Amino acid sequence: MKRFSGRVAVVTGAGRGIGEGIARSLAEAGSAVVLAARTTCEIESVASSIRRSGAQAIAVRTDVTDTFALGSLATAAVDEFGHLDIWVNNAGGVEVGTSLADLKRSEWDKVIDLNFTAVWNGSMAAAEQMRWGSIINISSMAAFTAMPGMGHYAACKAAVISLTRTMAVELAPDIRVNAIAPGLIPTKMLFDAVESRGSTWINSQHVCRWDSAHQRMSVVPRCTCRRRQRSG
Repeated sequence: MKRFSGRVAVVTGAGRGIGEGIARSLAEAGSAVVLAARTTCEIESVASSIRRSGAQAIAVRTDVTDTFALGSLATAAVDEFGHLDIWVNNAGGVEVGTSLADLKRSEWDKVIDLNFTAVWNGSMAAAEQMRWGSIINISSMAAFTAMPGMGHYAACKAAVISLTRTMAVELAPDIRVNAIAPGLIPTKMLFDAVESRGSTWINSQHVCRWDSAHQRMSVVPRCTCRRRQRSG
């Protein structure tokens, strides 16, 4: 029996990149996976691939900036598999290249809603359905450094870490909450950043090695273990 047999996980932004890597890692560990994203064809493709490998997976189209949709996503997981054990707030992103001085308020609000507010709303939707469980919030190494051209995104990722600390205290002991801050991973968002700012930008980010999203996100199952651990 696999380590996560019998568990049910929801992963937002699961159609590609980091979210896809997380979903595949959880499925390989034995979890049933609910893949959520706005692009139906992407999550359906990943879910089909996971099912062909012998694991359980369904796709649920979800806009994480819609509070009602997040509640419906949590309910769909319970309706399909009977319970909810793991929730990964991964959905996020930004269009790179606009300085804070040139940023429009509408652009600011869009990034805040997607990368920060959705984490809070998703976590609360998950907590309502969990008897016990684990919430994982995907932050970024952008939270710890200056990020010209994507300062609003970096601020969100720093805020996610602070929010995680408070949720870890308030939801304990039944629900553990942790944050993971990945470095640079070869995803569409990174390729867009390189196209916008040039390849020399990569050299300024102190890349030690390149891992695929699947390889790097294999850490997620270890953060959801049932044994007692410190959250935050």
